Amino acid sequence: ARAQQAGDPFAFRFEPQSYLLRTEGGGFESSELPWTVSLLSDLAALQKPGLDRVIVQRVGELLRRFVSPIDMVQIESRCVAASRAGQQVILTIRSAAAELYALPWELLTDKGSGQHLGALPSVLIRYEWPQTHTVAESPSPRPEGGRILFAWSATGGAVPANEQVQAIRSACESGFLPFDEDHDVLPNVSCERLVATLEAAKAKGQPISVLHLLCHGGASGSTFGLVLNGNSDGESVVVDAGTLRQLLAPFADMVRLVVLSACDSGNVGPLGNQLGSVAQALHRAGFCSVIASRYPLAVAASIKLTETLYRGLVAENQSLEQALLAV
Repeated sequence: ARAQQAGDPFAFRFEPQSYLLRTEGGGFESSELPWTVSLLSDLAALQKPGLDRVIVQRVGELLRRFVSPIDMVQIESRCVAASRAGQQVILTIRSAAAELYALPWELLTDKGSGQHLGALPSVLIRYEWPQTHTVAESPSPRPEGGRILFAWSATGGAVPANEQVQAIRSACESGFLPFDEDHDVLPNVSCERLVATLEAAKAKGQPISVLHLLCHGGASGSTFGLVLNGNSDGESVVVDAGTLRQLLAPFADMVRLVVLSACDSGNVGPLGNQLGSVAQALHRAGFCSVIASRYPLAVAASIKLTETLYRGLVAENQSLEQALLAV
């Protein structure tokens, strides 16, 4: 939490800020993060192709200095030791200060080796918003099987729809899970068509377990959204996080995993942005798990993510955490 105005997640001031970490015994430790123009410049550089690897290391070392005075450095050391011992580690970042979600905690460096925490093969870093609650599953228990709905839009530019459909189809065939492309693939998707499809699945008792959205990310005012088809032919719209939350929240009890294969779908935007990222908005609306990209997502990376994720989940019966580690 922020030391000042801790009750307001968005009360960010562009100056050095002190933060508090609650310890296991119920006490607090504090550390200061120097929010500077150079830090913002480095964070912006991380989003660009061909970046200087020195910047990556510099951001990781800054995070290391930030956590050094507080107990989190002990947590980081335990993660490194467990990973070296071959144990799976899940590190959850939960912050009452929204600006800390703008920091790529995957780059936190180990003091001895200089290696990034997110690069360790058995360490998974995930993010939660405090005081959120996953909507209870309905129907419960869920019927065996469960559908994967693949919805895509190329209105913002070409997307690897065929390759990702093939990846999902291949995983479903290996895992003996039905995947009917006539019903489970939604091309040129608009908000209206997406909501109608989810409503129909719910009404017919054919629950959709996973919603996979492939599209481009785009700027929407001072935040980021998803570029989807409009209701008219050839029309494209950038759907912001608030609108998507409003449209999709009624299906959080049915859809348990949302995969956003879109650039900047996990980008919180400018510091102090009350909407946060698309992924954050859906997570806060009660969806159990949301996978998104903090930065621009390369086509080859999006295909590799889809192939590896669904092979793990469907064909190999892995947990979501195991599949993401494989990704």
